[in-house]
Amino acid sequence: MIHDVELAIVQALANTITTYPDEAPVKATYPYAVVSCRRLTIADNIGSWRIEVNVWDKHEHNSRAEAKMDAIEKVLDFSRIMLTGSNAGTLVCLYKAQRDDILDTDETINRVRTLFDTTIYESEA
Repeated sequence: MIHDVELAIVQALANTITTYPDEAPVKATYPYAVVSCRRLTIADNIGSWRIEVNVWDKHEHNSRAEAKMDAIEKVLDFSRIMLTGSNAGTLVCLYKAQRDDILDTDETINRVRTLFDTTIYESEA
């Protein structure tokens, strides 16, 4: 299901920024976002997950990466995504938890990370 959640978020962000699940290709064009998911707990078809979204950019100023993350947060914060396919009926609810500027070893790269606390209500089908 983790991959399905990542793909649903990639689709939700399609009009905002080029987004990849888990890892960007080596020749990805900046700016881009990468989304990854981690399951924390699950009980009675309700899961607690942490979703991490990173914006990567090579630009003179960090402001472009910050602006892209602002746009991502507008789409995802307090959003509800209904999964389709093999996980049809599963509801994903996202809430912004934390945002950080992350220093990269390559000083030409700007990175902004937002963590989303996520509740997943799995279908009982």
